[in-house]
Amino acid sequence: MQANDELIKIKLAGGKIHPIFEKTILYFLNKYGDLSQDTINNLIQETHPDLCDNDVDRVINGVAFGKKWKHAARTAMQRLKRLDKVYIINGKWTLKN
Repeated sequence: MQANDELIKIKLAGGKIHPIFEKTILYFLNKYGDLSQDTINNLIQETHPDLCDNDVDRVINGVAFGKKWKHAARTAMQRLKRLDKVYIINGKWTLKN
C-alpha cells in the first residue's frame, strides 16, 4: 500500500499525468514482472479511473488517435525507456536491472 499512498499524494498535489503513470508503471512492473502494453493500460485504468476517461480522444488536426489517457500511458512508457529504466522484449515491457 505504500506505493499506492505515494501515488495518491502526487494526484492530490495536482501532479501531471505522465509522472503519475510512470510511477504506476514502475510499481506494477516491479510487482508483477514483464507486462504487455494492454495489461499495463488495464492496470493503470483500474488504479486511476479518474485519469482514464474513455470519452476523451487524442485529436490532432481533427484526426482522432485513440484515447487521450492511453496516449499518455504510451508517452510515459517511452520516457521510462529513454531514461533506461525499462525495455521491451517479445512484446512485453520489462524493468531494467
